[in-house]
Amino acid sequence: MSQLAGESKDNESNNNGNGSNDKRSQYYSKWSTFAKETNDALDEEDAKEKEEADKALGLDKPKSKAEAQDKQKHNMLKEAKKMWENREKTEKDQKVLIENESDLLQTVRIIDVDELGARRVICFNNNENCEYDLPSDLTQHAIIKVFIENCSGCTFNISCRIITSCIEVTHCENCTFNIKAPLATMQCDLSTNLKLQYGQNVLQEKDSIYHSGCKNLTVFF
Repeated sequence: MSQLAGESKDNESNNNGNGSNDKRSQYYSKWSTFAKETNDALDEEDAKEKEEADKALGLDKPKSKAEAQDKQKHNMLKEAKKMWENREKTEKDQKVLIENESDLLQTVRIIDVDELGARRVICFNNNENCEYDLPSDLTQHAIIKVFIENCSGCTFNISCRIITSCIEVTHCENCTFNIKAPLATMQCDLSTNLKLQYGQNVLQEKDSIYHSGCKNLTVFF
């Protein structure tokens, strides 16, 4: 009986010891995390103060011609990156994307000013068996450019003038383009069975049709 009681007492003592160790470990872990965060904050503050002090004393100036050139190059790259990001955002804001539409041949899809809003670039992408109409009243909207990509079995009726007077077509097949307004440049690449139909007196001698990697490209005028 006494041996069992002793073992029970020892086990209780060990359990209490483990509980104390766990609490102590959690306590030190908490303060270790707090100390690290505090040190990081102080280091950041010290670095900022040093940068301001160096600037005030003129110590931030390059020490050599090579260092000055490196700094200038670094600043130019940063500025170029910023300009490129702004340009990408501007171009994205200007585009209206018409994509993944199919089987609209029974009803002509008319692109109108309300759909375009303030955007001036139209991109058709991955459409199949559809007919689209860009009416003449879009001329007043000043469309900058039209891109047509990855379309199949579609018909495009172009009745409006385009600011750049250019349409780019790529990776399309079995598509017809009814061009009813002056268009200086038609660019067709990597496409099959394209039919370009120019209205009366629309295609002029100065106009160009560029193509690369196309099969069965036909032109009617």
